[in-house]
Amino acid sequence: MRIIIDGDSQPCKEEIVALAEKYKIEVIIVISVSHFFDNEKIKNAKIVIVDNIKEETDLKILNTVKKDDIVVTCDSGLAYILTGKGIKAISERGYIWNNESMERTLFFIHTKMKLLRGKKGKKKRSKGIKPYTADDKKRLLKNLEILIKDACKL
Repeated sequence: MRIIIDGDSQPCKEEIVALAEKYKIEVIIVISVSHFFDNEKIKNAKIVIVDNIKEETDLKILNTVKKDDIVVTCDSGLAYILTGKGIKAISERGYIWNNESMERTLFFIHTKMKLLRGKKGKKKRSKGIKPYTADDKKRLLKNLEILIKDACKL
């Protein structure tokens, strides 16, 4: 088992790596060139850097992931593909992606995009995403640990 992080969108990489070290699990962080970060603080993870092309990190993750891996991503499209292949995925806010949650998420995105398009070409604005909180981080680490423990039982 490995933990693969979609590094372009994950704010607490260090904490995930620390949790993985506790269970002696390899961590792979996939990032694009434009999201490169100083990896001095993260020594025990493999950093994979890809070109700054749309969906390049997602494609690299899809080509790297194995059946027993856990992927941390906020990309619902990537999570949908992964869960369809039976791979465990968790959002950056700690919500575990599964078939039921994917259906709700995709329906929400579809409805939101319909509302934003509006009638007769009039576009509306969205407020954007909420700030990442300490509760989000706690939920992520708690649920990630649950996924790790479940995978270790198998």
